[in-house]
Amino acid sequence: MIGFNVQVARMTWTVFAIALLIYALYLIRQTVFIFILAILLAYMVYPLVIRIERYTPRRVPRTATVTIVFVLLIGILAGIVTTIGPQIADEATRLGEQIPHLTSAPDLASRIPLPSWLEGFRPRLLEWLQQYLLPSAAETLPLIQKIGINVLHWVGNIVFVVLVPILSFMMLKDAPSIRDRVIELTKHSHRPALWQGVVADTDVVLAQYIRALLTLSLATFVAYWLAFALLGVPYPLLLAAIAGIMEVVPLFGPLLAAGIAIVVAGLTGYTGILWLILFIIAYRVFQDYVLNPYLMSEGIEVHPLLIIFGLLAGEHLAGVAGMLLSIPIIALGRIFLRRFWTHDATEV
Repeated sequence: MIGFNVQVARMTWTVFAIALLIYALYLIRQTVFIFILAILLAYMVYPLVIRIERYTPRRVPRTATVTIVFVLLIGILAGIVTTIGPQIADEATRLGEQIPHLTSAPDLASRIPLPSWLEGFRPRLLEWLQQYLLPSAAETLPLIQKIGINVLHWVGNIVFVVLVPILSFMMLKDAPSIRDRVIELTKHSHRPALWQGVVADTDVVLAQYIRALLTLSLATFVAYWLAFALLGVPYPLLLAAIAGIMEVVPLFGPLLAAGIAIVVAGLTGYTGILWLILFIIAYRVFQDYVLNPYLMSEGIEVHPLLIIFGLLAGEHLAGVAGMLLSIPIIALGRIFLRRFWTHDATEV
């Protein structure tokens, strides 16, 4: 007779329950994405809340502190938008009107400036562009267009603009009770030390990731804006804003932003493309090997192969949202596996 193994049945049921939970989360992925954005925003704002609480009397409720922080941030954001927003919109409008005329010109290849030592290779470069780069660009354009449409849809969606800050406000207001509740749940789990370690590491990694990502985006925007303005690159503010926004998409975002800057500069007849390329290379080296490791030094190190896999898998499963969340999800999975193996090793 076939015996009934309780342990095997329990493991089977656990696997089935986890698979069912993952499938349910996939079905409601847009709602989950909204809450994840709210959590990331809360982590970004939390240090400012703590800093203000240090200088306010204890009788002041946290709700008032969080309200002050959000009012302050909204004021800063409104000031930035009103200051540089019209200039970015103006540059985007002018570039949008100019691009069709530039790309359809019959003498496009001869108008693209090249260093003197490359002028002799212009026919070969043109042949290479027509044979390899232009077909690849034609195939890549629909994906870029899709990403752009999705980003614009999110930015203009009232759900993301209003609901995400409201959810973040509620999370920050109740952060102490939420933290105490999570700790209480870990105490009643099968492996309390394991889950408490996972919760602690997750808190550190998420906080480190969102703050580092914001810092990298701001640093890229400021560096590109100043360098483009000094080098005389056309549309410096618009190209810098694109680079800062694309910084949130690991690996592919900076490459795409650099390509856009070089192509726009070439099409508009900018003569210092070589200096532009040298600056982008120098900044990427500084960003990838100095600034990025310094900011993401708390267990967020992810191998480039895992980054590529996560980006491709994330885009396939959830579009742009999956790409944006792929790195923190991989980092959290790494935390769990490391804690699980360490816990098992100590028990042995």
